[in-house]
Amino acid sequence: MTGQLARDVVRDAGAFRVQEWQLGRLSRATAADQLWRVKRTWVSGSGADGWSAGTYWLVWACRDQTGEEKFLVSNAPVEATVRVGFRRAAVEHVFRVCKSELGFTNFEGRCYMALRRRMGLRVAMLAFVAEHIQQLRGGIPR
Repeated sequence: MTGQLARDVVRDAGAFRVQEWQLGRLSRATAADQLWRVKRTWVSGSGADGWSAGTYWLVWACRDQTGEEKFLVSNAPVEATVRVGFRRAAVEHVFRVCKSELGFTNFEGRCYMALRRRMGLRVAMLAFVAEHIQQLRGGIPR
């Protein structure tokens, strides 16, 4: 990848053109499952210091329903790369729930430590609420 965008690499590289798409299902707790098509190959990176010493996975994921594309680059095993690459939506969902359900919408912090404390409080409150909801359900699934 000599300074090319990932989008250009996946469209030009022979490894992606000859490879068949693999289907993957991404489960969501509060929404319908998502179907993604995935291709992957090893690439080398280059920058101002020259070529990288190692190789990396370049993963190309497409969702036909929305036309969305994701490009992931990592030196971790490919399964971990895809799993971690798709966790962002789950984390952002937790933040949205914290903001809307627990009333943490207006935060104007002035330092990183204040942000960390605020986020810690959000997560603790969300865990408390989730635990009590589960007890009130009496083990009945959603």
